[in-house]
Amino acid sequence: MSRFRLHLLGAYHATLDGVPLTAFGTDKARALLAYLVLEAPRPHTRTRLAGLLWPDQPEARALHSLRQALSQLRKLLRDGDGDTFLLIDRDAVQFNGRSRYWLDVHAFQQHRAAAQQHGARWHVRHVQQAVALYTDPLLDEFLLDDAPLFDEWAMLWRETLQRQALELLEWLLAYHERRGAYALGRGVAERLVTLAP
Repeated sequence: MSRFRLHLLGAYHATLDGVPLTAFGTDKARALLAYLVLEAPRPHTRTRLAGLLWPDQPEARALHSLRQALSQLRKLLRDGDGDTFLLIDRDAVQFNGRSRYWLDVHAFQQHRAAAQQHGARWHVRHVQQAVALYTDPLLDEFLLDDAPLFDEWAMLWRETLQRQALELLEWLLAYHERRGAYALGRGVAERLVTLAP
């Protein structure tokens, strides 16, 4: 069972052992966690992370802000039951991809990949599960006015995931039409219009 759960599709929502995590302190700490988890398990240099989230600050101050954000995240993601969520050393930081965690984006991608393993005949159950996970765009309405590199990174992810969700919805619509399930198809068509007006 996952101890840490993070929802980035739509509104940002994190829980640890079923308890909502809200004491991030700043949006930058929330952004840092989103970045580390989504880019797991790659290590990221402290300098890069500081530049990503505090680009207008002098390097020493940006690194200090990063240390504060990491300290806050460590408190929130208190280790227990053998889980270490953040791997931090003098030079780099990464989210531990082997910890017990669940990320909606990864689940979406896993269902999409499983659906495509069936060649031209996608597996409908996996398509439906992926579509159900895609409730809204990634980090919907979550912007950092003073961190354009973070916003650009989020926008690239947002566009990629939206394109993948649209592809799945289009396939599901055609599937329902072929089966004569027009009521189900209408619901899918409405979602398509909502995502790509």
